[in-house]
Amino acid sequence: MKASRLSVAVCALFCASVAHGVPRSPGDTWLKFKTPKEAGFSPRKLDEAKKFWKSTGSAAAMVVHDGAVVAAWGDVERRFMLHSARKSIMNALYGLHVDAGRIDLGKTLEQLGIDDTNPPLNAKEKQATIHDLLRARSGVYHTAAAEPGENRKPKRGSHAPGTHWCYNNWDFNALCTIIEQEADIDIFEDFKKRIAEPLGMEDFRVRDGSHVVQKGMSIHPSYPMRMSARDMARFGLLYLNSGNWNGERIISEDWVCRSTRVHSDDAWGDGYGYLWWISFQEPFKSHKMYSALGVGEQSIDVIPGANIVFVIRSNTYAGQETTRAQRLKLIELVLDAKTSEPSESPKLVPLPSARKKIRHTKLTAKQRNALCGPTTVVPFGGAATIFLDGDDLVLDGPMGKIGLIPTGKGSFVMEDVEWKCRLEPADEGGERRFVIDM
Repeated sequence: MKASRLSVAVCALFCASVAHGVPRSPGDTWLKFKTPKEAGFSPRKLDEAKKFWKSTGSAAAMVVHDGAVVAAWGDVERRFMLHSARKSIMNALYGLHVDAGRIDLGKTLEQLGIDDTNPPLNAKEKQATIHDLLRARSGVYHTAAAEPGENRKPKRGSHAPGTHWCYNNWDFNALCTIIEQEADIDIFEDFKKRIAEPLGMEDFRVRDGSHVVQKGMSIHPSYPMRMSARDMARFGLLYLNSGNWNGERIISEDWVCRSTRVHSDDAWGDGYGYLWWISFQEPFKSHKMYSALGVGEQSIDVIPGANIVFVIRSNTYAGQETTRAQRLKLIELVLDAKTSEPSESPKLVPLPSARKKIRHTKLTAKQRNALCGPTTVVPFGGAATIFLDGDDLVLDGPMGKIGLIPTGKGSFVMEDVEWKCRLEPADEGGERRFVIDM
């Protein structure tokens, strides 16, 4: 377990992400280079990258250069699950509250009053600090919600806090408990207020995040989130621009640099910072690439050396996954397609919407209200509730809060997930059944 030798000075050098002038950021909608040549990209090579992207089965991808869109492939407006890419979202919230003095990274779990059950934490584990958790070095190998099945942790008590890197959902989930306690926030409301709204995210809503406690596991919930590719690209651009957005300081440059430098260089062949992955593989290492990564290679790849943000999405609702090798090859093709700097005064046009609208049935307020109430979800099982968020019907159940698009009498399509479902009337026992046709 070797500590990183990358100095803060070198980190700061590569945090200067914009090649020239004031960093460009999108307004209410993304702007797109009218032609690849305007962006400094070879049309032929970019087309080769697109052809390869199509072969991967990926659901969406975006290439952003110099703050504008070079390419947007697939459904960049659909909210897919972030999976573990959400951890880099948590990094931003910590940066905000650390900079504001609400959170002290040196505090231990014991000082914070953080414990667990079945069994509780021991005295040594309670000496882990917030700083240790951000680096995945807590030494707390308790069971955790949303833990990958193949993830084998060391034995409890085998490593002292701070001494060993382990990709450990206990650390990441406890960070959610800690920030909500110390900053007195709900992370999803806070993210919308402090990041999504200032960045002009077009698709994110508070209901796109959920706290999930898994029975028999840790008491600290996981925090699954859904987000569109075009909103993820805004988040990546915030980091590429060192925390600056249209001249406004959202996150400090110091926090961005501290978070994206290597704190552990034994992280499955890459480096690990504060909830960000840092690439050790060429040509990405030379470009100082760092990434938010989740199951299926959901990714936000920030590439300061090329002034690029790359986003790729997989439809894990349908069991689709892009491989790591495919993602990295695609990024290589994109980097190879960049042949020069953008035009000094490029022609930019609004990014057109390619979202296919689902035909829906209009309901009156009375009809919507009649659908609200408790139900049981089939085949997942467990209690759920249908409620109104404004005029939108939402199912709050085993998959979190999912919008329901009415398509007929008692029939719906689940928003973003796009599964058909139906609400069956109450049986003799008075129980309604919400049936999902996967």
